[in-house]
Amino acid sequence: MCISIVLFIVCLTHESTDNALYLKILLTI
Repeated sequence: MCISIVLFIVCLTHESTDNALYLKILLTI
């Protein structure tokens, strides 16, 4: 479930440079 939510967020921020931060957060979790 969490993975789906994270992927959704990543898609929304795909055009943003913050996507790298979201990936790091995902790896941390």
